[in-house]
Amino acid sequence: MRNVAVIFIFLMFTFGCQTKKGDVAQEKGVIIKTTTRQSIQGKKTEDSVVGVLNTDYIEISLDSYDNAQHYEANKDLEKTYKSTTDYKFVLLKVIDNQGNPIQFKTSTDFLNFMSEKGYKMVDQKKGEYNIDYTFNKTTK
Repeated sequence: MRNVAVIFIFLMFTFGCQTKKGDVAQEKGVIIKTTTRQSIQGKKTEDSVVGVLNTDYIEISLDSYDNAQHYEANKDLEKTYKSTTDYKFVLLKVIDNQGNPIQFKTSTDFLNFMSEKGYKMVDQKKGEYNIDYTFNKTTK
């Protein structure tokens, strides 16, 4: 059942959030990049799709980098590992208009960013190196 939910979320992000490359700079929402890395019988591929988050609900993790000098918002959508030659990883990342991961100085900066984009935090769970957040789209 969990795999069905992950696949649904992946398809929703991949097909529901696609924009034309030139349109991303014009968007005011949360810009995301979904990257799929996979290897099938040793043949490795990597594909990325950039779009704007267009969902009423999202679970995302704020991960610390460089000894907590900055944070980045990510979500593992799929992790399938059978062997070193057969695997599939799908990662969603919050990016800026230039396609770079947004580096937040604090978790408050991230929460303010999400609030400005129309999302309200409804849950958080602190881990050792990350904070998992759940957001709902606010109605205006």
